[in-house]
Amino acid sequence: MLINNLIVKKLTKEPSQKQINTILDLYNNKNFEKAENYVLKITQEFPKFYFGWKALGVILKQNGKITDAIIANNKAIEINPTDPETYYNQGNTFYKIRKLDESKTSFEKAIELNSNYPEAYNNLGTILRELGKLDESEKTLRKAIELNSNY
Repeated sequence: MLINNLIVKKLTKEPSQKQINTILDLYNNKNFEKAENYVLKITQEFPKFYFGWKALGVILKQNGKITDAIIANNKAIEINPTDPETYYNQGNTFYKIRKLDESKTSFEKAIELNSNYPEAYNNLGTILRELGKLDESEKTLRKAIELNSNY
């Protein structure tokens, strides 16, 4: 039985749904330290599982490990360069350390991949305002409001 389990694991390129649910449960319950350790193991076992890297980036940011979060986000982007949410996460991570140009670029990429992403427009508008680009900021923030009146 042990050999069968090892063979199945070798053939599986992604963790089980139970493992994915554990990641989500730990994060949703704000158990970020335990989530970090758990997701690190997942990414070691399944290095091409992009959601693991994406989750790790968010969790590391929550744990104040910004440089590591940027690295994890970059790995997720490398594996799946078409996910706008990962660029959005990266933009938030860069913003946390006041790398406004990098943050701006990340939000712009998220919007390029999903033109109906109000959160990305909102955050980009904030960045543009801080960069002194008030006309662009207003236009971008209006787009966020157009997409979601809560903004």
